[in-house]
Amino acid sequence: MLDFSYLGLAPLLLAFIGLGIILFSEQVQIIAKYRGSVSGGVARGYNLAMKVMVGNRVGAVLYFFFMGFNIDSGVSPENLVLGFAISLIFLVMPLSLVVMYHVRFSRRFYRMGVWEGRRPPIWIGVVALIATSFNILGLTLPWIAGAIYPEWRLTLVNSSFIFNTIYTVTNVFYIEHKFAMLVDQGDPGIHAFVLSTVFSRVAALLIVGVTMLVYWL
Repeated sequence: MLDFSYLGLAPLLLAFIGLGIILFSEQVQIIAKYRGSVSGGVARGYNLAMKVMVGNRVGAVLYFFFMGFNIDSGVSPENLVLGFAISLIFLVMPLSLVVMYHVRFSRRFYRMGVWEGRRPPIWIGVVALIATSFNILGLTLPWIAGAIYPEWRLTLVNSSFIFNTIYTVTNVFYIEHKFAMLVDQGDPGIHAFVLSTVFSRVAALLIVGVTMLVYWL
């Protein structure tokens, strides 16, 4: 049997770094589309979003390869839960800076009276919160279950597609659909829409991360 114990925590840390890249890029790409739409370069905005998602694929390679390695190496479920909790909570900080940057950028439209009086829609925030939570759970819970029941790890890990499907359907057919309509119509409500979406996605990271940390404690 191969012994990789000399690698220490390196594979686990690389997996968590990959997770961070995945989640960060998924939340940032809508801002890239937004910047393009309000700057008169819709195509450039969508192209920038696709470039951001290339980074997402890099993160996916790191995450899935090294997380699979950790599961096969017998990582403890407790270490996974703690690692996921810390990673999600830590990721809130850079994403909060992104939200602040977005608010600063969109504030000029408020001063111009473009979206004065329009508050971020609560309904889209709730949908984004739920969808993002499913995405996060799909990236974490199956791996934790695989560590608890290693003899079923392949089946359990592949169950992540159930969570991912719910997230993808909700995101594509509702959130992205509404966003595209606002772009096509030139609706000033797009500013509040994006703010509500991004804020809710950051909130989902914090809620899931804190929940895991409380469970670990």
